[in-house]
Amino acid sequence: RFIEIDDIRGNKSLANMAEFFYIWQRFQMASNEFFPIMRIRKHRGQDLLNAFYGFVYDPITRSYIRDFQIDASAISAKFKNRMKLNGK
Repeated sequence: RFIEIDDIRGNKSLANMAEFFYIWQRFQMASNEFFPIMRIRKHRGQDLLNAFYGFVYDPITRSYIRDFQIDASAISAKFKNRMKLNGK
């Protein structure tokens, strides 16, 4: 499942005090491709045009070299096709 603000351990006042929450999550596709995404879950005082962003990873430099916006329906399709711990 997607990571949520409530999954963060520690004092709950941290989530209340923060102005922004960026949640990075990476899951593996059935084709052994990794799909890293960032979700914006909290955004005080800012207009939010898109809550999902994908990243392109460069294994040579070991860094993310490009980001791109993803719409929610594309994320849902990718997330359904991810590898699961039970292998299904």
